[in-house]
Amino acid sequence: MSRWNNPWGAWQQPGRPRLGVALGAGGVRGAAHVGALRELAAAGLRPSVYAGSSAGALVGSIAASGYDLERLWQEMTELKASSLYDMDSFPALIRGLAQAALDAAGKDLRLRRAPGGIFRGDALGRFVRDHAGTEAFSELPDLLVVVATDVQTGERVAITRHDLVPQIAARLASWPGRRRSARYGETEAVTMGEGQARVAAQEALPATVVLSDIPVSVAVRASAAIPVVFQPVRLGDRVLVDGGVTSYLPADLAFAAGANVVVAIDLGPDATVEEPVDSLLEVGMRALDIMGRTSTDLQLSFWSQAVGSRLIVVRPFPQGAGRMDLVETGEAGAAAMRRALPLVRRSLQVL
Repeated sequence: MSRWNNPWGAWQQPGRPRLGVALGAGGVRGAAHVGALRELAAAGLRPSVYAGSSAGALVGSIAASGYDLERLWQEMTELKASSLYDMDSFPALIRGLAQAALDAAGKDLRLRRAPGGIFRGDALGRFVRDHAGTEAFSELPDLLVVVATDVQTGERVAITRHDLVPQIAARLASWPGRRRSARYGETEAVTMGEGQARVAAQEALPATVVLSDIPVSVAVRASAAIPVVFQPVRLGDRVLVDGGVTSYLPADLAFAAGANVVVAIDLGPDATVEEPVDSLLEVGMRALDIMGRTSTDLQLSFWSQAVGSRLIVVRPFPQGAGRMDLVETGEAGAAAMRRALPLVRRSLQVL
C-alpha cells in the first residue's frame, strides 16, 4: 500500500526515518532478541522505538536504556535462573492449593490471600532496575512501550511514557478498517483520565488500554507474568499478566509510538514443539505459544496490508529446531537479523 493512501504514512517524520523494533514473547527464547539487536547495532542501525511483550519487554527495557549490548551478550552466557526466578514460599503455595480445593468444593471460605503464581517476580524486577538504571519511562533515551494483559477485562494494556498516551491511542484508532464501537460511542480513542486512554477492538487487534506513570520494572514484571507460573501484578483494580496472552508481537504499538519502519522479531512457533513438556514453566510457555500463534499470524497479515514494506518480520527459529542453550539462541537471533538487514536498509532508504 502506498504511503499516500495509507493513514499511517502521514505520521512519517521529516528527515531520517525512525527505526523501531517489536520484540515478541517467547520465554528463554528471548535471548534471540539480544543477538538480533546486537547485530542491528553492529550494522549501524540503532532503533529509537521499542515495543515488547513478555521476554521482549525484558530485553526491550534494557536496550531502550542504552545499556551496552555487548556487555548484555556476555552477561547472558553466565545468567543464572535465580537472577530472574524467585520461588514463593512453600506455605504460600500450600495456601493457594488449599484455596483452589475449597473453591472447587463450593465452600465459601477465604484463606489468607492466595498467591497467583509459583514465582513472585521480585528478582525479575531487580534485574530490570539494575540494568535499565531508571524506573521512569520518560528518562529512557529511547521510546519504550511494554505490553501486558488485564485478566479481569481481557484488554491489552500498553504501558509507556506520559506524553505518548494520546498519540498511541489516536494512532491505534486510525488503523485502516478499524470499526466503530458501540461500547465506546462514536469515537474509538477515549480518554480515561490523565495519562490514560482506551481504544476499542477491531477484527485483528484487541481492545487496548494505554497507561503511564508506572515504574519500568513493574511494567516488565506484569508483561512477563506467565499465568500460574508468575504472580500477577495488581495495579489498582487491574490484575495484569503476560502480554503474550493478547499481543504476542506488538508491531502496531511500535508504529503507534512513532516508528516509520519496524523490525518485528517473532520468536514463535515453539522450536521444541516435538519434545516433551517436562516442567511447569514449559507448560506455561507452551500454552502461550498455542494462544499466540493464530492471533499473531492474523495480525501480521493485517499489518502487512496496512504498512507494506515498512514492516520486516524476522523469525530466528524454524519449526523443529530443537532445544538450544542461551548462547545458541542468541546466535540464532543474530543470524536471522543478518539475513534481514538488506530488507531493513532498503525500507529505510525508500522513505
